[in-house]
Amino acid sequence: MSANDLQAEFHLRDGSRLTLYANRVVHEGAGALEIVPLGRLAAVRVAFERDRRMLHWAIALIVAALVLYAVSSPLQAAFGKLAAGLKEQPGRESLEAVLLASFGALASLAQLLAPLAGFLAALAAALLGL
Repeated sequence: MSANDLQAEFHLRDGSRLTLYANRVVHEGAGALEIVPLGRLAAVRVAFERDRRMLHWAIALIVAALVLYAVSSPLQAAFGKLAAGLKEQPGRESLEAVLLASFGALASLAQLLAPLAGFLAALAAALLGL
């Protein structure tokens, strides 16, 4: 293994990168180049840290998924009941048709909240995994 063999490379968030060779560490970025021989390093700390923003997003998605799942069934039942109640009352056919269509559409929309909650929970699990 020669001194110019690349050992590892790491890209930083600011666009710069660290490159580890057999005998030196090179930091390149933003028009600057810094070369540090490994013999000059007294101590090196390497840490893998979680991105707290992803964790906060995951928690928010889990809360949103739980709220949507909790609201889905009662909304669907309420709008379905209102639509069924309109069918039983005679009179005003045009208003009845508009309200029946509106409540039916809202009941269908409420039915979609449970799968949306499942999707948000899956997305939150993926963020937690990262």
